[in-house]
Amino acid sequence: MALDVGQRDWPACTADAIFSANTFHIMSWAEVVMLLQRAAQLLPTAGVLAIYGPFQYAGQHTSVSNRQFDLMLQRPRSAFRHTGCIRGPARRTGRGLLLEADHAMPANNRVLVLRKAVRPGACLR
Repeated sequence: MALDVGQRDWPACTADAIFSANTFHIMSWAEVVMLLQRAAQLLPTAGVLAIYGPFQYAGQHTSVSNRQFDLMLQRPRSAFRHTGCIRGPARRTGRGLLLEADHAMPANNRVLVLRKAVRPGACLR
């Protein structure tokens, strides 16, 4: 099912997992936070949000090509996101999306796997 993060209401449904590919670096920060919040509302306990794309770590790009691409994106709404900046809002969704895994992928991309906490305030990392 395709979802538009800016859509006023998401469909009333259930899902064990949500996958978002190549979106966080082209959405505004407000849309990133909105996606995290809505995913946390939709997912059941232990549900997974997987996010594929390029990210920064400790303020650094993972490659020269990613740095060049990010510089092209530097507009009011678009930029590579720092993984640390995603973790905080994900935890604060009120439903605790916690970073469970961070996988290297081809072409200097990553897959961040966030899982909805079994209990509020739980910490995986």
